[in-house]
Amino acid sequence: MARAADADGDGERAASRGLAVGVVAMLPLLLAYEWSLPALEATGSSLRNTSELVLTWPLRLAGDAEPVLRVMLVAAAGVAALIAAVRAETPPLTGAGRAALEGVAGAFLIGPLLVLLVRLLGDAPHLAGVGETALPGARLVAFHLGAGAWEELLFRVGLYSLLYFLARRAAHFLGGVVPTDDGDEGARPVWPAVAAELVALAGSSVLFAAFHLVDLTGGLGGGGETFDAGLFLWRALAGALLGVLYRWRGPGAAAWTHGVFNGALALGAGPAVFL
Repeated sequence: MARAADADGDGERAASRGLAVGVVAMLPLLLAYEWSLPALEATGSSLRNTSELVLTWPLRLAGDAEPVLRVMLVAAAGVAALIAAVRAETPPLTGAGRAALEGVAGAFLIGPLLVLLVRLLGDAPHLAGVGETALPGARLVAFHLGAGAWEELLFRVGLYSLLYFLARRAAHFLGGVVPTDDGDEGARPVWPAVAAELVALAGSSVLFAAFHLVDLTGGLGGGGETFDAGLFLWRALAGALLGVLYRWRGPGAAAWTHGVFNGALALGAGPAVFL
């Protein structure tokens, strides 16, 4: 009985790190982002998060109705995630609360490490474009909280998962599954899964860094920065840390870690604060 209870507990914890609960955990971040945009536009800035622009680009066809449709999309995703979590017999609010707390803790653990890397690489992270706006502090933090969630949806939930799937298929094609004597698929070696994780982690991290470059995504309207080797490496390493957190604790925790850390940077946190 105790073993069965432990198994049920492990299954519940695993489900709480899944996509459905992760999306529920992201809802406050995504809604905070929406709350920040009208104030941002009032300053005369057209800044938007690049990941959000990529994921919602079809909504641009709606013209002035785009903001309303985007909020409806976020709300629909939240409702769908709640239904999926309930059907999986996973308490969505409990799981989302746990993910948020883990994410905040992750920001305080990963934050000093990333700031230390800033010093080692001889550069400083720059949140492109936001420093030139006149956003009040609360709206500025709200923008970056939501931006972190959008970036986790694109780079970890989307690109990481896609690269992992493709790499596993490639490993299978190259002989990652060992057939038995009767021709059936037999023992599955560890290396395809490990290789797929490494490909997904490296690929999504490099793409995460590249999407901050104005030469690549500036035309989308999300701003960007010119290429600097130290800063590019710093962002790639940050993406790798977030990728590990995503695989370990789930998308909700990764989104909260990303958003809280970015929000702290936007408010002036840096080496003098963390070290």
